[in-house]
Amino acid sequence: MADISNYDQPNDELKPCPFCGAKPVWWLVGNAERIGWKRIVVVKCPECGTEQKTSVVHLPTNQACKIAIDKWNQRIIKKN
Repeated sequence: MADISNYDQPNDELKPCPFCGAKPVWWLVGNAERIGWKRIVVVKCPECGTEQKTSVVHLPTNQACKIAIDKWNQRIIKKN
């Protein structure tokens, strides 16, 4: 995982935006250092504005970011 201090930066682990293909950026909202505090990890496409907010409590910041990355990268494929 990229250095969690690089807020509002691209992350090589994030897949491109599912709608326009642009490289997303991410940042943390809330107390990023204290375990037990609520954190919101925001992943956003700078091109089309698609945004995902992942709220986590009682997890270290690196685990919170990993959850948000996994959630953004999840793609649903439908078969006809």
